[in-house]
Amino acid sequence: MKNLIKQALTAALIRPATYFAMRSVEINLDGMIKTRERVEDPLTRHAMNQAITLARSEAVRLRNKYIALQPRGSWRVA
Repeated sequence: MKNLIKQALTAALIRPATYFAMRSVEINLDGMIKTRERVEDPLTRHAMNQAITLARSEAVRLRNKYIALQPRGSWRVA
């Protein structure tokens, strides 16, 4: 019974919240990359590159978390 409740909680709350966070970071990362193209100051570009690197690692972490929350036998990832 406890396992059934955990699975229901994961399906209803945790997985959609993780998906939302993952997509939000990916959208933000896309905007960061497009904005970086227009910046000419080298110090600002360097700071932006560091922020993009952190955002990429966060996107990978969230995607792995989302994949881990998928039910057994499911192969589809957004």
